[in-house]
Amino acid sequence: MRLFLRSSAVCTFLILLPACGDKSPTTPTAVTPTPTPTAQPSATPPPATSPTLTQACRSLPATTGSPIGCSRGTANFLGRVRAAVDATYGAPYRDPTTGQSFEIVQGDGRINVASAYLKSVADALDRQGICSVFDGEEIWVSDGGGYNEHYDIITHDGFSWVNYAVTCSPALPMPRLPPTPPVRDPECRSLPASAPTFCTRASGSAYDFLVWDAQDKLIAEDRARPTPQIFNFSQRFGAGADYGYMIVNLDLYIQGILTKIRANGLCAMYDGDEFLVKRNNVFSEHMDMIRADGFAIRNHISTCRDAAF
Repeated sequence: MRLFLRSSAVCTFLILLPACGDKSPTTPTAVTPTPTPTAQPSATPPPATSPTLTQACRSLPATTGSPIGCSRGTANFLGRVRAAVDATYGAPYRDPTTGQSFEIVQGDGRINVASAYLKSVADALDRQGICSVFDGEEIWVSDGGGYNEHYDIITHDGFSWVNYAVTCSPALPMPRLPPTPPVRDPECRSLPASAPTFCTRASGSAYDFLVWDAQDKLIAEDRARPTPQIFNFSQRFGAGADYGYMIVNLDLYIQGILTKIRANGLCAMYDGDEFLVKRNNVFSEHMDMIRADGFAIRNHISTCRDAAF
């Protein structure tokens, strides 16, 4: 199975440009265009429902700028973006479905609730008459003064930070908001559909014991049959892997794993490569349980925030 890392924020350096006065002039400081601006990727939707534009965004005038007018210049909104980001540290979030409580951003900067993080930053800027929209990689910031600025506020490994990227003058049209995420697990009736802002490599699991238990139960159930239907118990990889048997009926294996994970209280789906599990829409975990040569395995691969389905 493949090992992957998806991220919505790519950081290549950690130098923050100081703001030359935290104010919003009608035109930015003139600069000679240099690098090609950051590409405008398709946005990934936050969980449950499509977001709405803040009041400051709804009042922006129409713009017709193009990437040719983008370059690094004076970061006029840097101070206010940093203050909006700092306010998310330790701020509480209560999951509306499960009632679980989380800090939006931990004290060390790790983002727990990606959608709440982006919304909190956008709301803080909106209260100052500043529009901000996340494009799936950066936030675009504008007060209608004829230009907009782009900032990275999520690192590749899911931490909060602030890095000025580029100024576009004339302003580029602000990104369109994403649609409501599609339902990918129709069996998950307790939670609405969700989509991730970023995914990071596994560093610890909240659900592995429930997922591995589902696999153990499926193995025991199949072993108890007069003729096993799912596994060849005479073939096993690794001397110590009590679960590492050859899968002979992949469809029954996948459906059996999903059924037993759901019986353990989690929503679950199989994406053709990995099993995805969640108990809320704050995060999902991705498990690799089928080796390329057909043996059963168990690996926690990544965690996505918000949940990826």
